[in-house]
Amino acid sequence: MTASDDDTVLLALSHPGRRALLDALHERDGQSVTDLGQALPKLGRHAVLKHLGILEDAGLVTSHKAGRTRLCYLNATPLVALAQRWLDDYALGWGQALTRLKNASERRPETMTTAPLHRHAIVIDATPERVWTALTQECASWFFATTLNSSLEQGSDYTYTYPDGRVAAEGKIIVADTNRRLEMIFSPTWDDAVTAEAPFRMVWSLTAQGGATLLTVEHHDLDPSTETAQQVGPGSLFLISNIKTWIETGQPMRS
Repeated sequence: MTASDDDTVLLALSHPGRRALLDALHERDGQSVTDLGQALPKLGRHAVLKHLGILEDAGLVTSHKAGRTRLCYLNATPLVALAQRWLDDYALGWGQALTRLKNASERRPETMTTAPLHRHAIVIDATPERVWTALTQECASWFFATTLNSSLEQGSDYTYTYPDGRVAAEGKIIVADTNRRLEMIFSPTWDDAVTAEAPFRMVWSLTAQGGATLLTVEHHDLDPSTETAQQVGPGSLFLISNIKTWIETGQPMRS
């Protein structure tokens, strides 16, 4: 995040109405514009849309079309990057961010829809080709030292394995559109609490933005009441921020 990016985030946060919208998404993610209007009852729809536009420009909110409805999601990655400017203790910074998101996940209604349960996005100063390479071939540097073992062929099996050979996650490749989209059935096996639970659909999307790439990760068909949901929601925030650090600085994930 550059100084200009920092200014954009801080400006977006400076208005109490926009903070109220973020608070509303913290309480329940994936709300429609109409639902979010309840957080600013004295303002009309046009004003709410304007505030949401500023939050989207700052990267603090992302949106997803579900039929005719536009659903909005809290995207905390810019806040994590901003906090790291002043927090010397790496573990403390991540710990606070993940705790807040875990608490938010636990309060979500226990319903499942066609919209993603979690959606995180970040802009990486690299081409889609470079991001794709990191996403599929360099997991050891940003995904808890795991390696993706896959042919990336549609319908093929894959595993993420630790250096000692233990399997961290497994599943099937649904789509591997080089430099654009990686969609997979994802079944975590890294601890007993998640191994017995149902798998879900994880989607990585890469969109060129000039010389940069917008990287988005979504979790679909995931029951919000499960331990899996409570772990992978904040965990993906960690990973999407860390892949940006790896690509832009060459610094691998610290444990």
